[in-house]
Amino acid sequence: MTYINKVKIKNFGPFTEKIIKFDNERVNVITGYTDYGKSQLIGSIALPIFGMPSVRWL
Repeated sequence: MTYINKVKIKNFGPFTEKIIKFDNERVNVITGYTDYGKSQLIGSIALPIFGMPSVRWL
């Protein structure tokens, strides 16, 4: 199984430079107030894995 040990974010969303470490022995829960960067953190992990989302205009 593949684990993410840490994420280094630079100039992404509200983060200018941030290192976030995860504990792989337990469940990691991301909590915080509105506009504190929770979705941006998930986006910074998903973007390098899945790439930019395609936009389709109807």
